[in-house]
Amino acid sequence: MPYISVIIPVYNAAAYLRECIDSLLSQTFADWEALCVDDGSTDESGIILDEYAAKDRRIKVFHQSNKGVSAARNFALESAKGEYVCFLDGDDIFDRDFLEKANEIFKNEDSVDFLRFRFKRFKEKSELKNSGDSAAEYLVVCGNDIYEWGFENLIFTGYSGLCIFKRSLAGRFPVGVKLSEDTVFILEVLSRAEKIIQSEFVGYYYRDSDFSATKKKFSSKERLVFFEAFEKMLDLFPTHTRGMSRMGWFNLIIWVLNAEDTIYSKEIHSKFKALVKKKKIRYVDLKKHWRLSYLAYYYCKSTFLIHLTRLAIRFALFCRHAKF
Repeated sequence: MPYISVIIPVYNAAAYLRECIDSLLSQTFADWEALCVDDGSTDESGIILDEYAAKDRRIKVFHQSNKGVSAARNFALESAKGEYVCFLDGDDIFDRDFLEKANEIFKNEDSVDFLRFRFKRFKEKSELKNSGDSAAEYLVVCGNDIYEWGFENLIFTGYSGLCIFKRSLAGRFPVGVKLSEDTVFILEVLSRAEKIIQSEFVGYYYRDSDFSATKKKFSSKERLVFFEAFEKMLDLFPTHTRGMSRMGWFNLIIWVLNAEDTIYSKEIHSKFKALVKKKKIRYVDLKKHWRLSYLAYYYCKSTFLIHLTRLAIRFALFCRHAKF
């Protein structure tokens, strides 16, 4: 039975897929299995995966019609055999010591449920020479402190690729959510964890391409689904809504209300007011400079006033620190 299961969802990643799989084959830790799910690719991704599987028995390939990255990951989770699980996207790569560093930490620390590394963005592989630090320190977080740490670190950088966790803690990715599905999944894992570690080791390299999900334009309907993902986060951590209120609801609202397509703005606004009514989002929890934005959106649905508030805050902070 493999110690670590590496799940690789693949959709039309032929241009970078060999670099991705090679980064796994070059790992200094060898006790792993790879579950590669070809999610209905129309390029040569499926052929490339079959080629690698024929050369290394640790690589298992599954082909399915296009159902989305969440469905692909969920399918692989059902087939995973490892004690621990991690994810690698088809256009990203691991540092060669990614799995070895995880194994060292698991040996040095008892009963680790969840481990998270740092990541680095890149465009070309040549940028990554000597970027890792094998002697990197790490932070241990236990008990109720996990929730505060989770909100502090994962609301806007909840990439699943940075994390290795016990397979027994895994839930399922929310199908249909096209952004932030990683964050929802990881926060759900954390809700079951008792001991986690944040390592300063840069182990995951995220390819910053023009085709990444974070750079795609989304319709208001898709943005509404994204809003619902954040609503689920509140349900996962009902006693930590203060952290959510402080750390991003208005950034989220500004992003959700696309000025070019506001068909769903009334529905989004009604959802926001419903959360306020249920006291999941509270005015008193907000920092002072967000309160005007709260009132503007609650009563006027005015994203313009929210933008204006943010600009005023930035200008005030600039003036405070500027030397004239």
